[in-house]
Amino acid sequence: MNHTTAALAIMNASASSSEDLPDGFWDLVDRYRSDLMNQALAILGTIEDAEDCVQDTFAEVCRQHAKIGAVRSLGAWLRKINRANAVDRLRLQRGSKVKSAEKTLVTTGGFTFMETRDFVARAIEKLPSELRQVVILHYWENLDYDAISKKLKVSSMTVRRRLYEGGKMLYRILAPNPSAEPAGAKKEQPE
Repeated sequence: MNHTTAALAIMNASASSSEDLPDGFWDLVDRYRSDLMNQALAILGTIEDAEDCVQDTFAEVCRQHAKIGAVRSLGAWLRKINRANAVDRLRLQRGSKVKSAEKTLVTTGGFTFMETRDFVARAIEKLPSELRQVVILHYWENLDYDAISKKLKVSSMTVRRRLYEGGKMLYRILAPNPSAEPAGAKKEQPE
């Protein structure tokens, strides 16, 4: 007896019985559960969602037990149902995330993302030009120290110093408390 025939016998037995599923059903679950879990986990990303998906798959198999006789490969049929369930679940999750994002603004410290970006851009404009150049090249254009030093024709150490000084100045400009110093900043001793 092949797996499809065995599954059909199990499903027919479970359909005719209103009591617990026969032991053969759990053999079917044990045989395919790990494969289906791996497939669902790859699509959904969390164990909880994958477990729910696999459970839905076996529930669907119980509902469609009449089709099992026409199935050539039980494993392929289960994976097809499982994949469809996982994709449907993923679409629902993404749809709800999009809807909730549309309803609420992404905020940073009481400002929207766009307001924060504009606030930071205005602060960068207040930097001296040599510091502003390095900050923009490093953080906006994602250039490393060596690429910036070649572009500006200065040493790599000068780039690091300007970036450090620019960061300190930006912190002072953007800090809610004007006397605040960035964490890890060296305090300058008066001469």
